[in-house]
Amino acid sequence: MSGKKAKVERYRAPKRTEPEKKVGKGAKAIGPHAWRATFKHERNMVAWLIERLELLEPGLDLYEDVRPGKEYPCKMPRTMGRIDILAQDRRGGLVVIECKLGTAGPRALGQLLGYMGWVLEHLCTTGETVRGMLVVGRASKMLLCAVRAVPLPIAVYECPLRGKLERVA
Repeated sequence: MSGKKAKVERYRAPKRTEPEKKVGKGAKAIGPHAWRATFKHERNMVAWLIERLELLEPGLDLYEDVRPGKEYPCKMPRTMGRIDILAQDRRGGLVVIECKLGTAGPRALGQLLGYMGWVLEHLCTTGETVRGMLVVGRASKMLLCAVRAVPLPIAVYECPLRGKLERVA
């Protein structure tokens, strides 16, 4: 080898020796960040999840009033964003679902709680409750600790691969 090429070879990172895991028929996992290859944008994750709400909970349906529950706008008096998915469980309770494509931290929980508060104030009648769900590519340890400290019903799901949701909190 020439001098320059030998130096480059010497400083290259060693190749991983992890065996590839079989995920499905002929599919291969690409490691802990497989979700990046699965969904290119968050809106793709939302669209995929809307078609498969039963993976989160049996009987969960998209909430619909005058507008569909996909990207439900939080208005009155000002716009504060859009809820990724607003669903309704089989008992009629509202469920706010927030999706994050990458690794989610406590800020995702803050966003979810803000949307849950808005739904409580503007869509629920007296005595009704709201539940929250975070569907993330990966949940940080800080997020999982923060969810445990909140006295509201909040579930966290990781979606490492398309077709697989794993409840982590």
